[in-house]
Amino acid sequence: MCVKSIREMPRINYLSIFLLSLFLTTFATSYVYSSSENIDSHHYVPLKTSLTATNSLVNILSGRNLPTSHNLTPLNLTSGGIKVGSEPRNLAINPITNTIYVANYLSDTISVLDGNNGDKVISNIKVGKSPAGLAVDLTRNLLYVSNERLNTVSVIDGRTNQVKSSFTVGLSPTGIGINPVTNTIYVISSLTRSISVVDGATYVLLKMLTVDKSPTGIGINPVTNTIYVTNKDSNTTTVVDGRSNHVVTNIHVGHSPYSVDVNPKTNEIFVTNRGFPADGVITTVTDSMSVSVINGYTNKVIKTISVGNSPEGIAVNPITNTIYVANSGSYSVSILNGSDNGSKALDKVNLVTKNFTELPQIYNLATYLAVNPKTNKLYITSEDADVVSVLNINTSVIDNFGSHNINQNKILLTGEITPNQIRQPGTTLPGIIVGKSPHGVAVNPISDRIYVTNQDSDSISIIDGKTQRIVANNIHVGTFPHVVVTNPITNKVYVTNWGTIDTNSCTVSVLDGRTDQLIADIPTGNSPHSVTVNPNTNRVFVTNEDDNTISVIDGNTDKVLKTVRVGNSPEEAAINTRTNLVYLTNADDNTISVIDGNTDKVLKTVRVGNSPADIVINEATNMIYVANQDDDTVSVINGSKDRGTVVAAIPSGSQPHGDAFNPHTNKLYISNVGSNTITVINATTNKIIDRITIGDPNLADDFDFASHIAVNPNYNLIYVTSQDANAITVIDGNTDRILGWSNF
Repeated sequence: MCVKSIREMPRINYLSIFLLSLFLTTFATSYVYSSSENIDSHHYVPLKTSLTATNSLVNILSGRNLPTSHNLTPLNLTSGGIKVGSEPRNLAINPITNTIYVANYLSDTISVLDGNNGDKVISNIKVGKSPAGLAVDLTRNLLYVSNERLNTVSVIDGRTNQVKSSFTVGLSPTGIGINPVTNTIYVISSLTRSISVVDGATYVLLKMLTVDKSPTGIGINPVTNTIYVTNKDSNTTTVVDGRSNHVVTNIHVGHSPYSVDVNPKTNEIFVTNRGFPADGVITTVTDSMSVSVINGYTNKVIKTISVGNSPEGIAVNPITNTIYVANSGSYSVSILNGSDNGSKALDKVNLVTKNFTELPQIYNLATYLAVNPKTNKLYITSEDADVVSVLNINTSVIDNFGSHNINQNKILLTGEITPNQIRQPGTTLPGIIVGKSPHGVAVNPISDRIYVTNQDSDSISIIDGKTQRIVANNIHVGTFPHVVVTNPITNKVYVTNWGTIDTNSCTVSVLDGRTDQLIADIPTGNSPHSVTVNPNTNRVFVTNEDDNTISVIDGNTDKVLKTVRVGNSPEEAAINTRTNLVYLTNADDNTISVIDGNTDKVLKTVRVGNSPADIVINEATNMIYVANQDDDTVSVINGSKDRGTVVAAIPSGSQPHGDAFNPHTNKLYISNVGSNTITVINATTNKIIDRITIGDPNLADDFDFASHIAVNPNYNLIYVTSQDANAITVIDGNTDRILGWSNF
């Protein structure tokens, strides 16, 4: 009886909704996707070749000549996509106005494409920090944008393309959806495992719903007033009753469910099961890399359809009951039939050139998509190319898809993406591009210059702190430059050259900060790792990692005065200029050596955490902070107690490596190479107050986006080297947020 009444109700509601809203609400949530992943740069190279007449889209599409009545008119054939902003992460479509909206995560903008005018970009709307999710209210012609790093939602008037309002939601909002019938907005907060339920008329928060771990995608059936949320780390999809705003159930789907979309006509729900690669290699996992089909009446999975590698975005055309899936791991789009037509995969379309599809899953070239059911055009974001690709789907050809071999139906209107259009894998960052593999970074607060070592180009880059632009990008130093430090009084710059097996290459390069000229090259011990300087005494201390020694250099003569034996594998060093005590980390001993800067004698050895890396000092309180890379902690040492006593251990991110301290704000910054994050610590309470994501967190095991770190206390700016992005990320210390390109 209950099942029968439930089945009958949608038919009545569906008709009334179509009549009331001119069939608008059916598609209200078919274009909503979300993500909190990935990164940027600004390189784009258009294709230099175009499709010839013999390779027309009509012929490529079907593998044979089709009648002209199919009318597949190619657009932008000479380009590999529509150029939009930095890291296009999300898409939404208003099919009534034929307007396409693209969320540019690192540009903090929404690109507006006119579907009636060749999909040209007609506007770029400035919104909040890091727009992540989009939802269109078709009945009111409004666009909702979730701003992940501002905890707000921007409301854009679709008629004027202007931001008309904004409202606050939960922490780090990503996915967003709207039921235009009830005028209720639902916003995902992944960090708090919650959904903000907001009144669309007043923008008042009605309720916070708790869901499973790591909610990512949201889809809404306006006919049944049911909300579906995919929970990536729980392998479930949460079902919410929109009338009571209560969780009804959690449906177990495939591995790492990512996005969800709904066909209101059939009351079927489609969930992408992304799966994850093991050690960078795609493995076959049961019910992963697939689409789960859920019956909305029974809340049961009725079928699992295999698709491409690591499927992320999904879009449904309810008119044709066709489902489109963006396969981020194979740079392709899978085309599926709904249950009315057998629930099966029909075809797969590659978005990149054939020789490029064989690379491992390290790029983000097919992440999110949206379909316009009126024009039957599909739009796909390629985050690592800063483009949107367009497919023109011909329904008469879809019926014959099953007779074609996979990959033969290339219907890419904007041409295939080629390797020269794509940045380094996963390395799109809102930062300053420097040399190859930047590692060390230092700030001269007096001249406001930032110095960066480029390990793979044997050079240093110099950045003007006022303009945040490169003033010198290829100053040659020694072999494999590692760490850099400045003496603001003498305006000298010291660079350790880690060298090779040839000990003659193990040196410290000295530059004149006024002329940017190399003035000395000082031989040191084996593998000079780090360097620190006392401006008051003009002495420089260099750790020689493979010698278990430090070299003491006279800054006046640039000569080595003494070599002091310390612990095993000395790495980083810091000096308290008030006490003239030098502290250095011995990575293999898990200790800190305390050295008298007057006598160059080791005074004490202090045991800390596993594999201590960088070290920094708060001279005002004489507190020393050590990043312990192998136990994910920061040791806090009281330098006033017996020349050094560990008083606390603060949990940090994965593999803390670099650290920096701002004495003006009393904040400590720790770079975590294992999680690509910056931990912000209140040095008074030793409590974590913020975490900043640098780069793509899903690539943390393979890529280094957060290596070394430095602070300019005068301007409260933090500089982070990102080795695999060849960039410097700049953080505003007032907000602890990354500054994008628009700020430079």
